[in-house]
Amino acid sequence: TIVPGATVSASGLGRTTTTNAAGVYLFDQAPEGTRTPLRASKPNGDCGSSEVIIPGPGPAAVRNIVLQGFGSLVVTVRYADGVPVVDSTVRLTPKQGTCGPSRTATTDAFGVARFTNINAGLVDLGVGEPIGGLDRSSEVSVGAGTTGQANITFPPFGAVGGKVFRPDGVTPIPNMRVRLRNRSTNTDLTGTFRFACVLADSYTLEALDNDSTVLARATGVSLERQGQEVRRDLVIVKRGTVQGTVLDPNGNPAVGLGIVKQSTANT
Repeated sequence: TIVPGATVSASGLGRTTTTNAAGVYLFDQAPEGTRTPLRASKPNGDCGSSEVIIPGPGPAAVRNIVLQGFGSLVVTVRYADGVPVVDSTVRLTPKQGTCGPSRTATTDAFGVARFTNINAGLVDLGVGEPIGGLDRSSEVSVGAGTTGQANITFPPFGAVGGKVFRPDGVTPIPNMRVRLRNRSTNTDLTGTFRFACVLADSYTLEALDNDSTVLARATGVSLERQGQEVRRDLVIVKRGTVQGTVLDPNGNPAVGLGIVKQSTANT
């Protein structure tokens, strides 16, 4: 179907024109060899794109532009256990070669977000989990005149928490730094710590002093299923003083050498 009255822009030329009654557009006196993207659009937002290299003297280069049309997309977002994700923000961004604006929608009580009257073509979906802040992404093709379906499932995640105690195993330690891989937090006044939104995996927990020396460590802290809460307490090792003398091969005191302290704690 020909499209009269469509706006056609050639960004490489910095020029715009309008198709005539036969749907034809023309850019004359264009510099030879110029590569320029072409974009055609209608007032209702329908659009299409192409690209052309301006030829030398002779017949004009013919490059038809097909408007993409509109379609719809239904996105269903779930947790790993099948529970719908409510109030998740779904972002739709056209990929290169697909026209139209970016759009956002929010999932309902069934974990469903709906996009209607969107430009057909390839789009990127970005989905945000509202509680823990996880993100998922996917590429989806939207067909003209159709309603597509996209299913997004977040990987299982839960929480890891516990308390940090002094060597007696009874007295809690406030404001103690606790590390879980690349995340860290400080214990509260009751010695309690908690890491939310931890992806299912096996982890190592560590309690550290102000010099980042490990005072307690717990290995094999495993999260296996959606919503699991794992508790693992940490008891720091007793601390003491180390003193000694460094001698050279002749048995004389070695002056000016640097001493490195290393500490390993396991629980």
